[in-house]
Amino acid sequence: MSWVFAGQGRWDRAPGGRRWSALATVERPRTAQGLPGAAPENARLRQRAPTSAVRRDCPIILAMPNIVWTLLAATVTALVTTVATGVLVIPRLEARKRRIQEAHTARDTFNSSLLTIISACNRLQSLPLPAADDPGCTEVVRARLAAERERWMQQLDDATRWLIDHVETYAAGWPLGELRTVAAHYAAASRMVMLSERSEETKVELLAELAGPVQGIYFTYVWNRARNYRRDRVGLAAALARVNALPAPEPSA
Repeated sequence: MSWVFAGQGRWDRAPGGRRWSALATVERPRTAQGLPGAAPENARLRQRAPTSAVRRDCPIILAMPNIVWTLLAATVTALVTTVATGVLVIPRLEARKRRIQEAHTARDTFNSSLLTIISACNRLQSLPLPAADDPGCTEVVRARLAAERERWMQQLDDATRWLIDHVETYAAGWPLGELRTVAAHYAAASRMVMLSERSEETKVELLAELAGPVQGIYFTYVWNRARNYRRDRVGLAAALARVNALPAPEPSA
């Protein structure tokens, strides 16, 4: 009795024990129906291999060098890929992630600065400073109200200073060149209004006219932006024209 292994060889049961025999070609006898049968194998096809050839002809031993080279190549490839990714790819991704995060943070601060300017302008316009001879306002209340107005004006100064100092961070992230230009022009005009010698009332009025359309262009709902974009652009252009067309600076109060 023998066991055949895919044409490579087989174990034969011999009087001296089992022995591996190499086979050149194995042809099993068939029955009348053409299927493999249990008849004795053709002894003429058996070629006895010497004992020294048993290990040399073993398919497992022959395949071991290929397995070693495959494992070595996989290890080297994984090592090279890991090192290349850590040196070239990961630092670039980290820098890009930090840059994108800074741009979005700057946009949020841009929105906050716009809201601060709009709110401070509304407060300053709603609470004018009473006249010195106003009988309905005492000197103490007038002094406190003047301190509040000064604090609100300082908020306008801080907001416009941040806008002009960080315009390259929040304006450069928008995909359209027109949006980048609008943000840069607004930041420059707002800061120039605060640095001018105009009166506080004129500064507050101009800053409110500039901030309203910009808020609509960038930070309202998407459908409102699309619907009112042309109107906001016209309003901003009119406000910028008024800033540039004002006559000689007015003396501050």
